[in-house]
Formats: sequence, structure tokens, C-alpha cells
Amino acid sequence: MPNLKPLRTIFGLYGFAGFIAAKMPLIRRQLCSRAAREAIRRAANRENEEMACVVYHYPCIDGAFAALAAHLYHSLLGLPVVFLPNSTIDPLRAEDFDCKKFHTCYLLDFVGPNEFAIRLSEIVKQVVVLDHHKTAFDCLQLVEGCDANIFSVIDMNKSGATVAYEYFTQKLGYENQLKVDQQCRRTLVAAQNLDRVELLFRYVEDADLWRWSLPDSKAFSVGLNIGRPNLNVIVNPYMFDQLLKLDPATLITYGNMGLENQKKLVQSLLDKAFKIHLGGGKFGKCLAVRADAHFNLRSELGNKLSVRSSLQGLRAIGAVIYEQRGKIKISLRTTDDSIDTTEISTAYGGGGHP
Repeated sequence: MPNLKPLRTIFGLYGFAGFIAAKMPLIRRQLCSRAAREAIRRAANRENEEMACVVYHYPCIDGAFAALAAHLYHSLLGLPVVFLPNSTIDPLRAEDFDCKKFHTCYLLDFVGPNEFAIRLSEIVKQVVVLDHHKTAFDCLQLVEGCDANIFSVIDMNKSGATVAYEYFTQKLGYENQLKVDQQCRRTLVAAQNLDRVELLFRYVEDADLWRWSLPDSKAFSVGLNIGRPNLNVIVNPYMFDQLLKLDPATLITYGNMGLENQKKLVQSLLDKAFKIHLGGGKFGKCLAVRADAHFNLRSELGNKLSVRSSLQGLRAIGAVIYEQRGKIKISLRTTDDSIDTTEISTAYGGGGHP
């Protein structure tokens, strides 16, 4: 069995944060959350069958690949499971899961708002958090030392996808130890595809943690953003198959063609940067840009803004502002190891990761 310990955490550099800065009136429930709640309702109608529930960070590439790891494990063993994309725009609530059907709920690449996991543990038999955000550790400190049925693997030196892939690989090995059949597969992916799929996970982590240490990593990231499928598995039931078929070399080729255009776009947005007062000045000042149609570039923009802010005598933070489904969101980035942007994001109900 994977070595699950409450609040096992490995700390690393912390430089990303995001939060919803201002709420606009929502006329109706968001599509993603409505679809997820409908999936829970369908699960409740299944007779005499308990199942696992996998809730993953949406629409995040890292969250989708974390869900892919869970899918590979459950499909390989033929275990019943329901997958739910969870958006920070209209997040699922603990009471949404009160259908008496889930024996385990996995929270992948996110832990939810304050006390979400704790309230969820009162409804389902077990909650497993596989994450890499500092705020996940902070939230789960509330259960440290008590008998809550919440277990976590939180590693800030890895992406959420890698944490999930390693966890379910280890869990598969444990399950196979209980079987007499020595032909049981020891890996989540068949041998002929193993190297390619594991390389996909490494590239996803390299971009998510902003390392760019792998060859053509930025080209891969651009190509993945161009060629990625719809990451809502309820709306797109072929998502896992589509992710599994992705080829790093092909994505890098597409990415190299798109890199030059992206550089020009980033520069044009940076030219429109303006100064903002963080928390009305409580957290200092920094440069910001508005990037509604290009929020997928928030990491690139935020890091470059952080450098510019520092050169102008402001805090070394970059703020990328964008509207998403009726809400204004702000993503913060810093290139200064001494700055922890979560002091800002958590003040507004947000989170972040290395």
C-alpha cells in the first residue's frame, strides 16, 4: 500500500499564487459544476455499487494528467470510479457528495477551499489528497493530530500529475502483491507505451513547476496548449484516450512553430503593463497586465512582469488579470525566492504552488 501519512509534505520554492479578486453576478450555475453534480446524481442511482470518486483540478493540464493516472489504475483493475472536474470558478461543495456511494474520494492537484476536505471526510469513508500546493498543506494542518480519515501526499518538488502517477503506480504494485498471478502488470501503462507516456508526465511537470530543464520544454508546452483536448472528462469522455495518444515529439514540432508568435504576443501584452496596489497597498505595489483572451500565458507573463517590477523598484511580483466565466481572477508570479505570494492569495481565498 502506498505510504500514505497525514500531511506528509516536502517543501520547495514557492512562487505562484492565484485568487479570484472580484465576483460578478452569476446568472446560472457554471457548466463544469453542473455536469459534475449531474454525474454525482447518476452515481447515486446505481444500485448496490460503491465506487471511488476522483475530483481533479480543472481546466489545468497538471490536474488532467493527475486524473489520467487515476484512470489508468482504476481501468486496469476494473474498479468502478467516477471522475469530476472541479473549477475554482464554481467549485463543488462537500454536500454535493452526499450520495452514500463513494468509499474513497481522491482530490487531485487541489484541496478545495478552507475545510472542504474536512467536511468531505464526514460524508465519505476516506479522503485522499494528492497535491503539491503549499496551501494544501496549510489547509490540512487543521486535521493534524486527530483521527480524521484524511490522508495526503503533498510534495512541492513535484507536479500534481507526478504525485498522482507515483501514488497509483505504487498502489498498483501493492494490489498485485495480493494476487497469485505473477503475470500482473507492474506499471500503469503497457510496456510499448511506457517511455512515451512517462516522458509526457515529465514534460508536464517541467512546465508546471517552471523549470524548463528538459529539451524543447517550452516548445512542448506551447504545442500541448495548441493540441490539448477538452479537459472536462464529462463533456469529453474521450479525454483520457486523447491524452494517452499525445506524442512529445509531435507536440514539440507544433510548439516550435507557435513559439515565435507567442513571444510577439507576450511582448505586446507586456507593453501595456500598469502598476497596481496589492491589497490596497497592504502588500506593496507591482506591475500587472490584463490578459482575458490569453490567460493561458499567465505564467510567462507573470514571471516577466516580476522581473520588470523589481527593476522599477516595486515588489518582484507580476499580476496577470483576466475574466473567466463571469469572475475576475488574478494570478501572481514571483522570481524572488524570498517572496511567498500565498500571503496575498490566501487573504482572498486563493492558493498556489511552487
